[in-house]
Amino acid sequence: MSTKDLVLAVFAVWRITTLLLREEGPFEVFIKLRSFIGVKYNAESEPYGETSKARLFACFWCLSMWITFIWMLVLLWAGIYSGNFPHFLLYTFGIAGMSILCEEIIQAI
Repeated sequence: MSTKDLVLAVFAVWRITTLLLREEGPFEVFIKLRSFIGVKYNAESEPYGETSKARLFACFWCLSMWITFIWMLVLLWAGIYSGNFPHFLLYTFGIAGMSILCEEIIQAI
């Protein structure tokens, strides 16, 4: 995977995770998805979940890890990524970690 592909993957994972976790989306599709999954909001408007699926969609760190794993499987299936299993894990954790770092920097601003 080239540096350009790696950077694009990080921003793609960050954006998809942000869409699913925080955005309204067209016709409030993401709000409806989170509601269907069971995500609730406390008095400070912070998401929380009572089920495992809802907790997944209330946590940027958790959701970004799964989004990255799915993204890497798609890249593997499409033939864009052709590395071995240890590199697959390395890229999965690395891309998720970098997308979390992006999120932490943005939240700190």
